[in-house]
Amino acid sequence: MLNLLIYGENLYDKSHFKDDFINKYGNSSDYRFFYLDNIDLNQLSSEVVSYDMFQQNKCIVLKKIESDEKNINIAKIDSIITDSINPNNSILIDWDGKLNKEIQKTYIFKNFEKKIFNNPANKNEEIKWIQSLAVTYDLDLDYNAAKYLSDINDWDSLSIFNEIKKLSVIFKSDHKSNNLGVNDIKNHISSPRHRYKIFALVDDLIMLREQKALFQLKEFVASGAGFSYLISMIARQIRIIASAKSRIEEGQNMTEINKSLGLPSYVFNLTIQLAKQTSFDRIKNLSNILLEHDLKFKTSTIPEEDLIYAMASKILNN
Repeated sequence: MLNLLIYGENLYDKSHFKDDFINKYGNSSDYRFFYLDNIDLNQLSSEVVSYDMFQQNKCIVLKKIESDEKNINIAKIDSIITDSINPNNSILIDWDGKLNKEIQKTYIFKNFEKKIFNNPANKNEEIKWIQSLAVTYDLDLDYNAAKYLSDINDWDSLSIFNEIKKLSVIFKSDHKSNNLGVNDIKNHISSPRHRYKIFALVDDLIMLREQKALFQLKEFVASGAGFSYLISMIARQIRIIASAKSRIEEGQNMTEINKSLGLPSYVFNLTIQLAKQTSFDRIKNLSNILLEHDLKFKTSTIPEEDLIYAMASKILNN
């Protein structure tokens, strides 16, 4: 059995490794999973010390997303693992991003094996990474095609993975050549550049990150995307955040919330962060701003671009 701490910013490579770990040391359809910032300590203690019902080896995964670390009682979790560890079970600590000072003081850090998953160090390494990933899906991307994928995704390994997977489905179903250039990527990716960034724009507006939001907004307007698209995406995100926040306050665990929302894991992690940082008053205020500007869009003669900037300004200043 193996106890391991994995961490780093390359979320795709780390997630892929985690799946392999679970398959090797446990059962992919039956393993124990906890979020570190929303954990039942009594249940964790029971799981760490016990076997499964068939006396088989058990895999326990503890996940830390990039959320408010104040909610993580790492000292207590560390104490449970130190005192109750069963040598027949494997424990995987899956930590998104860099390790903080608190975990570096723990038994976990000092005694678990560790593996870091860094993003590629430079643009050429990014391109090689993308090309290698594409090969696993029977795609051969030339340099410019891989560079384009890197550029439009702002080096987000999970987003790049999703696009490559989508391309593989398109080209296999159409029985086309799997040797792809930049024009193939542009022609077959479902969204132009601004749509890759629409989620960043929406989150920047909601979280009052003014400089980032205004930069994204300029690109959004230049792309020709309209007011209706922007307001629909903001409204969608507000609904998801409100639902997640309500479920958190009802005491649902992260597994239940994720099942209800039905979001991909990396989107879910970001949504939980937003839900924890956004008050219900803020959600109500945002909804009122959207209603106000939607009415103006439908009843006034204000130019669409002006309305986009006016709505963004009000969101960022309320």
